[in-house]
Amino acid sequence: MTTADTLAAPASSARTIWGRGAVAALVAAVLNLVLAIAAAAVFDIDSRFIGLQPVPVIAATLITMMAGTGVFLLIRRFAARPERIFTIVALAFAVISVASPLSLLGASQASQPGVSDTAALCLIPLHLIPAPVLLAALTRRKA
Repeated sequence: MTTADTLAAPASSARTIWGRGAVAALVAAVLNLVLAIAAAAVFDIDSRFIGLQPVPVIAATLITMMAGTGVFLLIRRFAARPERIFTIVALAFAVISVASPLSLLGASQASQPGVSDTAALCLIPLHLIPAPVLLAALTRRKA
């Protein structure tokens, strides 16, 4: 193996990781979109509540997932056991992110149009779904 081959390997590997992250982002976005639409219909969520609207759900999921992929690449670059560390970071981020929907409990219509306690609680799964999807995509071992 030449020096050029050695230097090219991480870039190729990073491209593979970005690709897996992108696929995971699409999967998580579809799952979150389906869940948001179903929750809004089943629980009769006010249509003014932006948290369960398709565009914000898709955008937030895609952005978060690609940011998570970038974090994995950073951890991978500097850590001896990147999969383990990333698993801890991703799960911690997922749990912490639940604070956002919980903060909407008891919120007024003036601060967040269409909000209700039910709508806020419907956001929790949308915050939890991306982490396991990204972990499955990025930390799996090759057979």
